[in-house]
Amino acid sequence: MALGFVLPLLVIPSTLKNIYKERGQAAAIRVWLLASALAVPGMLLFVWVVALFFMG
Repeated sequence: MALGFVLPLLVIPSTLKNIYKERGQAAAIRVWLLASALAVPGMLLFVWVVALFFMG
């Protein structure tokens, strides 16, 4: 659940810069898209759990 909030912070710009230098632009884009794809369900799950907590 917290992974959705923490994961984008773990993929910091310097990490993307290193990936870009070592493997190219396509690899850096794939890493960013993967982190974003994992973050969205995590945030939705967090909102859902919080809503359930406050509603009942």
